[in-house]
Amino acid sequence: GALPAMQDRRSIGSSQPIRASLIEQTKLLGDLVLSSLLADNLRLEYPDARIVFVADRGYKKFLIDHAIAEDVIELGRKRMRGRSRERAAEFAAALRQMRSARLDMTIDLTDSKTSRFITRLVNAPIRVGYSTPERPFRWWERQPANVLAKPYGFGGQHFLYRYLSALDALGIKLPKPAPRRGTLGRPRGTR
Repeated sequence: GALPAMQDRRSIGSSQPIRASLIEQTKLLGDLVLSSLLADNLRLEYPDARIVFVADRGYKKFLIDHAIAEDVIELGRKRMRGRSRERAAEFAAALRQMRSARLDMTIDLTDSKTSRFITRLVNAPIRVGYSTPERPFRWWERQPANVLAKPYGFGGQHFLYRYLSALDALGIKLPKPAPRRGTLGRPRGTR
């Protein structure tokens, strides 16, 4: 479908019920740890919503065991560079999972051609992406987001603030400003 007009960021959080949010983060483990703070803050704003991550193969157990996500759709980064048939099969399987999750919102933290393509194909009603002045889009890389986040929200320059800028774009205050102290590295249900 056609991309809807950009929405007023302050009206988004309250105008649409959020039952399932997809966070696209196909980078490395450290990026997933930093993304956990975004997931925590989304849970505070939308307590009944499921958090689903798209992540590289091998991180599913980590994300679920540490209560960062309720579900993880694995998308192998190395396989995306493999043979065409393997890439297509992997991508199609992941896309079927995303569509079956009935997502109300996608947040593209990876900000790549592949992640923008995923955002476009999933076509959730709320699609958060970046307006990146450091690398303007070419005509074929049209941004599929209808909510644009600043590359570094909340005045910080660390990648943590890049990932948290999705909250600011959605009009969500930052109630939990620091990563969970002492909980990462300790699986769910342990003390």
